[in-house]
Amino acid sequence: MRAEFWVKHSDIREDDLRDRLRRVFGDDDRSAIDSSEVFTPEWRDSVLFAREDPSYRLICFKSTDIELQMHVEPINANIFRASESAWLGIKKVFKEKNPELTDLRLVDPQSHRDFLSARTGLRTELRRREVVSPLIVAIAVAIYSILAVLSFAENDAGRFLLGAISGVIPGIVAVVLAWLEARKGVLRWG
Repeated sequence: MRAEFWVKHSDIREDDLRDRLRRVFGDDDRSAIDSSEVFTPEWRDSVLFAREDPSYRLICFKSTDIELQMHVEPINANIFRASESAWLGIKKVFKEKNPELTDLRLVDPQSHRDFLSARTGLRTELRRREVVSPLIVAIAVAIYSILAVLSFAENDAGRFLLGAISGVIPGIVAVVLAWLEARKGVLRWG
């Protein structure tokens, strides 16, 4: 099993990109290609960076000037932990270059089909059940409060809104926590 990443970034020269990868992941080690279950020695000239450590094997290609393709093959780690580690490293490589995970898929080695994917970002976080539920309640409470203040609670709007705020606060907290998770770039599998 392996993970295939596509990471969009600002334009970086190939030599600079290789140096950044080296600073974060360690020296480029082409013997990782020879040990790969997917790649053969013929790939040596196409590979931008290769590295093997006790946990996983990392092989990187520069797809375009603004996209890096990475293959992660677990060795002594599970695929999820290896993917998390590689993603944390890549975020560090592109720290000021605004990395964006455009695709991450786990691929079955026999069929070469992907069977699970991961995403990051605010949209992904806002779609999580833990965020959607309090957000829906907060929106419903806010709409009900507006309608109430405009009709039956207009004489006591302040007290009514003060009571209704307890229904809105969990939604606000959920959105703030989702935003913080999105900023961290947490991988969400599904």
